[in-house]
Amino acid sequence: MTDKEKILQFLDYKGISKNKFYTTTGFSTGFLDSGNSLGVDKLRIIIDKYPDFNPEWLLTGKGEMLRSECDSSAVSGSKFEKRPYINYNRLPAVVTVESNEEEENILAVPAKLAAGYVGGGFMDASFVEALPTFRLPYLRNGTFRCFEVQGCSMEEGIKDGDYFVGKFIDNIRNFGEGRIHALIIPELDSLLLKRVFRHPKDQNVIILRSDNNNISNIYPDIYVDIRYISEIWSFTAVISFNQPSFDMNNFKEILATKPDAVYYLEEK
Repeated sequence: MTDKEKILQFLDYKGISKNKFYTTTGFSTGFLDSGNSLGVDKLRIIIDKYPDFNPEWLLTGKGEMLRSECDSSAVSGSKFEKRPYINYNRLPAVVTVESNEEEENILAVPAKLAAGYVGGGFMDASFVEALPTFRLPYLRNGTFRCFEVQGCSMEEGIKDGDYFVGKFIDNIRNFGEGRIHALIIPELDSLLLKRVFRHPKDQNVIILRSDNNNISNIYPDIYVDIRYISEIWSFTAVISFNQPSFDMNNFKEILATKPDAVYYLEEK
């Protein structure tokens, strides 16, 4: 894997678009797709802008993608230390309803607006009210939100381009352990879609795990103090326009064995 492929893997894991990366670093558009070498100057800029990115892993492939001393990309760092305490019991900052109706709409957050939503749009009435809305049958007694999925960290069940529908959890401690949740953490500037687990020793820390995490640790676990989570949405449904995969070669092999079959054919 080349240095630039590793950078792309890091951006995909963090939910950072190429355009956001170019804006943050000041690099020219297309840098990640060019054959030019990384260079020491650009490496310094990347590490300065993304301090949790492990330069040893980037240059040599040794160690983990994220700096171990960060304990995760979401637990330490000065921007987290300045964050005030958040009450665990709360309501969504903004909801919308149709006129003369009591049921709430389901707000849809497209991938291109996810960064704006996470960065504070979820608290901005004008931002939220401009989002597209829809209704789904059988979803009642709660507030629901739909997020377009971007990235491959949950490919086992939720694919890039799918739409995750989640129910708002009004007490952040009452999440379903092992279930998939969408988490809004403004300090990270990206939507996190992960399975959530309780820390075995600290009740105020949760562990976020990708379904695609494996022995090579492509998508490392993330440890988060629950005080930094502004919203958490528990899995309710997935809307997918992706065609399910099918192994045609395997099907042909099965046909070659002439398996038993039931025929409904018109007699000639």
